[in-house]
Amino acid sequence: MLHFKISRLREDIPSLLKLAGPLLVGQLAVITFGVLDTAMTARYSADDLAALAMASAIFISIYVGLTGVISALAPIAGQLFGAKRFGEIGEEVRQAAWLALGLTILGCFILLNADHLLAITRVNDVIEGKAKLYLNILAIGLPASMAMRVLMALHN
Repeated sequence: MLHFKISRLREDIPSLLKLAGPLLVGQLAVITFGVLDTAMTARYSADDLAALAMASAIFISIYVGLTGVISALAPIAGQLFGAKRFGEIGEEVRQAAWLALGLTILGCFILLNADHLLAITRVNDVIEGKAKLYLNILAIGLPASMAMRVLMALHN
């Protein structure tokens, strides 16, 4: 019995690594980007580092919420694919695109109007202004990021 489990494990590990490898690389890239942003900003000024931290916390909170909704699309597409109802998948893709568009508009609105969120922090005007600028820049990239998340959710 133990021999069977070990040989089965030897067969499964390469498959798991094949699936997990790209995910691991992607997660490490995201972490690396955060570390590099922090390192470069910290060398510039403490105010910029504080603004980056504030804006990143706001953005991540919004982004995770939005992409969490989009991630719920994967089981829908998988169920339709498994049931061989291929014609219905196209409709789900269209609905997912509309949902992502609505969520993107909501997310951009929040990012571009983050005054109330930044007011909670009670930071000085310089840091608040820099954080607003950073959030405005992030709002520009949100539509492309959400479109990518839809494609990722429907290709799992």
